Amino acid sequence: MAKLDIGGGHMSTIVTIGGISPPDSSFTRQASSLVERVHSGALLNHVHRTWWFAEFLGRTRGLKYDREAVYLASLLHDLGLTSAFAADQRFEVDSAEAASLFLTSNGYPEQKAELVWDAIALHSSAGIAERKQPEIALVYMGAHVDVFGLRLDEITPSFVDDVLTL
Repeated sequence: MAKLDIGGGHMSTIVTIGGISPPDSSFTRQASSLVERVHSGALLNHVHRTWWFAEFLGRTRGLKYDREAVYLASLLHDLGLTSAFAADQRFEVDSAEAASLFLTSNGYPEQKAELVWDAIALHSSAGIAERKQPEIALVYMGAHVDVFGLRLDEITPSFVDDVLTL
């Protein structure tokens, strides 16, 4: 693990597992800070594991995708389960709306925000998400590896162990 100074004297740990590190940008740092503020420990661990599993599957399948978008969608996909962001739609839509508003209000490109919205809104839609763009499919797969163990056989046991010890 390496330390990264992200300004203002704040030090953040950059974790590397199996040679993989999360994308690092102002958007990813802001999203990480947001979920740390609003999620319980269990939910925070889930959203991070979602990304690690999605990234592993994307790499081993040789997919071409926007890593930052997958990371952002993974981290923000359950915002609608929090009191801060639960609104009047199903939690996937509340999550997608909150993520999109958060990202675009911080200068994230609209077209990429729409992709993140779709990935979040469809992350629990079996039979649909895996037929969409790789970013959408990967968030669905990553979340379902973590919650249900689906596709767990595609991930090396040592990688799973390392992710679970975070």
